[in-house]
Amino acid sequence: MNDYTVLIAEDDEFIRECYKVLIERMEPSWHVHAYTTAEEAMEYTGSVNCVITDYDMGAGMSGLDFAYALADRRIPVFLVSGSIDKQADFRQAEHEGVIKQFVPKPVRTRTLIDLIRQQL
Repeated sequence: MNDYTVLIAEDDEFIRECYKVLIERMEPSWHVHAYTTAEEAMEYTGSVNCVITDYDMGAGMSGLDFAYALADRRIPVFLVSGSIDKQADFRQAEHEGVIKQFVPKPVRTRTLIDLIRQQL
């Protein structure tokens, strides 16, 4: 798989960098762009094959709001969250095709890569 671009929106610096570094190591031909907020990620103007976003990123746009904002671009979005109380909203967004899949935390990077590969 060559020249695929993965966009990450995750406010936790450690998790964000882990995703980025591990994806780049496991798939060296993929381009990974990581941002602290959904708003920053929205400013990326290049082609995107897939998005990984956290649900709760503190102030500003949530990961679910980010997914709805991207819905018309038809980019596979994987929403990662430990928020058990929001799972009905996540399942509804899956049903609507807004997110490709809800991924509960904790998540292994290998799992994310396998999910991305299924979409590419």
